[in-house]
Amino acid sequence: MARTKVTSRKIDGQIAKLQNQINKLSMKRSDIIRRIEHLEQKFQECPNDNQPRDPKFQADLKSALRSRSLLDDQLENFREQQRHLETSLMNPLVEKLDLVNGKAQAHTLSASNVVFLARETEELLMNKGVTQKNIIGAEVSLRPAGKKASNAYAAKASSSITTRVRLRRVTDGWRLIEAKRDHCYVNQSEAKSVHVHPAAHADILRTATRGILVSPQPEQGTSVS
Repeated sequence: MARTKVTSRKIDGQIAKLQNQINKLSMKRSDIIRRIEHLEQKFQECPNDNQPRDPKFQADLKSALRSRSLLDDQLENFREQQRHLETSLMNPLVEKLDLVNGKAQAHTLSASNVVFLARETEELLMNKGVTQKNIIGAEVSLRPAGKKASNAYAAKASSSITTRVRLRRVTDGWRLIEAKRDHCYVNQSEAKSVHVHPAAHADILRTATRGILVSPQPEQGTSVS
């Protein structure tokens, strides 16, 4: 099957930049909201006959309201760009899994499940010391566990439709390279495996044994006490 994007470092980077802009604008908007609330409170505290006679006060309030409106438009624009990027990444994956799963939903893998699997495996390998260079080519496969029930029920129950997927890490992120319908039985454990290249395996061993020195094997008959 054709590779389908699951994660993309490029798109994630674009989304992160937009989120950074959203965070900055949201802080500005909070400041403006506080300014508007202060002006409105001041307006309410003034005697009624003085309210229309202060053009600077009214100009400040109008300016703050206009700034809030402009920020709202900018925020919605950035959020719409985020939604477009997220949709452009997720829709092909959703469509691919919908074709595989059909109407089955209870025990199948969704697009969100597959994205979580990719990110979970990425974090696992990075925590074990695999470098960005050597993580490329890693693969993870998963078939979910069956539903939990009593052994008496399990002996009589039929299998459930599920999904088996296989992902591969490429330069830009994770790709779905295989997705097919499968079956799982009651109380059956999940089937999950991670495969890496020798260089990544060496990274894992190096990290696991960091700070551990190997002593020479004592000669036979020699006391080590």
